[in-house]
Amino acid sequence: MVFKIPYKVRVLVGVASLAAGSAFLLLHVFMGNGYPPNDMIVFSMLMMLVPSMTVDWIHYRWVSLVDKAIPRLIRAISDAQEVGMTLPRALEEAAKLKLGPLTREVKKLVAQMSWGLPFEEALARFAERIGTLNARRFSVLVNEASLAGGDIKAALKATAEFINEMFEIEEERYREMKAYLVIIYMGFFVFIFIIVVLMKSFFIPLTTIQVGELVPIQISPAELSRVFFHMMVIQAVFSGLVAGKMSEGRMLSGLKHSLIMLVIGYFVFRYFLPW
Repeated sequence: MVFKIPYKVRVLVGVASLAAGSAFLLLHVFMGNGYPPNDMIVFSMLMMLVPSMTVDWIHYRWVSLVDKAIPRLIRAISDAQEVGMTLPRALEEAAKLKLGPLTREVKKLVAQMSWGLPFEEALARFAERIGTLNARRFSVLVNEASLAGGDIKAALKATAEFINEMFEIEEERYREMKAYLVIIYMGFFVFIFIIVVLMKSFFIPLTTIQVGELVPIQISPAELSRVFFHMMVIQAVFSGLVAGKMSEGRMLSGLKHSLIMLVIGYFVFRYFLPW
């Protein structure tokens, strides 16, 4: 199930999860709890990323479904006008269609008009509630049509076709950017692979060498692994954000990629390198 999550709620969830994850990590640093530090870093990062990622996914899934239903709504209004219905009456008929999450918003629009709210004001509130560019286009178009007399079947159909074309362009861009998404993941995996090779073939043997056969190198394999682990965490977070920006145009959509890379990196370090 998807639903709209207000901007303030999304910000609150993001701030709260960031604060909770930071507090969890600081408690471990200053008080300790017997668990490996790297485990605590991963747990705190999960506390920071998972709530924000979930809220962002739910909200923008709702936005996507609503935007994709708007052309169907426009066509329904255009078809209703062809049989002589007024714009308000056409909206009432459109509210009976199955438009996914948009159906609820259209019904709310119709209800507000039935309560006496002016048609133009109800449309403006409709666009404000949804908050997408396509919703604002729809509101402006229908408002202008109402003021001009309401007979804009050709304009409605042209708008629906335009929005569909924009969706096709966006989907094509997403398909093209998938190649760059793969490159980002491959870069991260190469980064992890190089760390494992360096640790296994160079750094771990180096820690057993004694300088002048008297003084050993004062660093353990676990300490070296911890340094590389911190580098991996930074790489995972920022690579994921870049992946989101390149593939979907929003950095927040990259949180899921950050989470995937972080979990993969954690298991590699946990089971293949000194912990």
